[in-house]
Order: sequence, then C-alpha cells, then structure tokens
Amino acid sequence: MVLTCGLRGLALSTCHITGAKGDLHSGLHGGVLLNRIQALAEILATLHTPEGKCERAGFHDAVLDVHPWEREELKKLRDGKGVDEFLGIDSFHPTPGFFAVESVRFQPRSSSTGIGGGYQGEGRKR
Repeated sequence: MVLTCGLRGLALSTCHITGAKGDLHSGLHGGVLLNRIQALAEILATLHTPEGKCERAGFHDAVLDVHPWEREELKKLRDGKGVDEFLGIDSFHPTPGFFAVESVRFQPRSSSTGIGGGYQGEGRKR
C-alpha cells in the first residue's frame, strides 16, 4: 500500500520568443532569420541532459537523499507493471539511477506542457 501525502509541487513559467513583426514566408526569408520555434526548441534542449535530468542551476539543491529503507519498500511494488499498458507506452524514462516508481516519488522533474507558434490554421500553410 502507498499513502500519498503530497506531490512534488508545481512551478509555472511562460517564455515568449519574439522576432519579426509579422509572419514571414520561409521561401523568402528562410535561412537568413532565426526561426522562433527553432530558437525555442534549442532553448528547451539545454534544460535537460540526454538522460532527462534537469540542468537548471539549483534545481536539485533541496532534493533529499533516498533512505535505503524507502528504496526497499518501493521495490515491493511492481515497477510500473500494467501502468505502461494503461498509459499506452512502451517504456518509462525515469531519472538516471532510479527506477520508475522511485523517480516519481523522490525526484523532481521539469516538463514542457505546451508549445505554440507559427501557422495555427487547419491543414498546411499556403
């Protein structure tokens, strides 16, 4: 049995990337101006290691060490067995050095949950 008394918390931020004052056609301006969506993707790519650990300065400073008894208790749980099927995923992507349940219980995560930009209409841009 697991009793959840609290979750990891939430901090929200918004990032606006600005550029030209209007929509520009890539055929006329592509390759000479930095694409705002590409710039945002490059910024987001610097926030995590390839393994998924957040690289923001101070992000892990207040994270407590996991006690051995806590790890032993969590090992009694089936590490995501059935949850992967429920979620429709092939595998988990936990924090390096932790299995999935440990990662959820003991490690902070930084997630990007929405990106908007460029053409937003139906179909392809004409």
